[in-house]
Amino acid sequence: MRTNFSAAASLSALLLLSSCNLFSFMDSPGGDEGILARARACLDLADYECAIEYYNQLSVGYNNIKESELAYVTLAQNGATMGAIVGAFAGSNAGGGLTSLANRLISNAGATLRSNLYTAYERNATITETDTQGMVKFASGIALAAAVLAENAGADGSFSVADVAATPTTCQAQVQAGCGDSSCDSAGNTLDNVSAIALNSTTAAATANLALFDVAINEANAGLSQMSAGGGLGGDASGFTGAFDDSVGSNCYRWQMLQEGVGAASAE
Repeated sequence: MRTNFSAAASLSALLLLSSCNLFSFMDSPGGDEGILARARACLDLADYECAIEYYNQLSVGYNNIKESELAYVTLAQNGATMGAIVGAFAGSNAGGGLTSLANRLISNAGATLRSNLYTAYERNATITETDTQGMVKFASGIALAAAVLAENAGADGSFSVADVAATPTTCQAQVQAGCGDSSCDSAGNTLDNVSAIALNSTTAAATANLALFDVAINEANAGLSQMSAGGGLGGDASGFTGAFDDSVGSNCYRWQMLQEGVGAASAE
């Protein structure tokens, strides 16, 4: 599986646009441009409270920038910086990239993390620029999917194929027709249940199961489509959305995850 090149390019461009010279505010004009330069300088320094203060001073005409970059602030506050997201998906193994991001989130894994990441996602609703809205959906959707994996990490403190299925090597070796084999049973955690679920179920009362993973991945792919990124996160046009069929049952869904490289080391 590979990350679509144009999708990776979109991510890299966004990262550059979200950053600025740390001292650019010194010679920036006043008004919104000066406020924005100060907000971005604070974000560069990981001074998130400072960044929030300045972003909230922007006028209505800067709403798309304000809402999108406040979403990135929230993601960064919770361990999913744009640098981490771009870095995870810069290689050729998108499933491994998702796993890499999940491992960054393990120390904060839990319902509160998911709730915070969903707060970032919600900001897309007031964004009117299609590409910008898509980027917020993608970044927050990927972060939420990674957070689900992080909650299902094993006692060794990292998420791997052993946390996807009971006997991952045997499960992955199955042909699709045999994916219901017991080797693809749950590994003893909550990576089960692929019944349809709403994304807002990622709030504090939710369980970090396959249904949440699936809906978050679907939202990430919807964001890529809005950015006209040329495809999904997989090696074909449909990406994860096409690969993860939530009608096949939990065992076959976990088989699909292994085929897509989830739990594998990232080729960064």
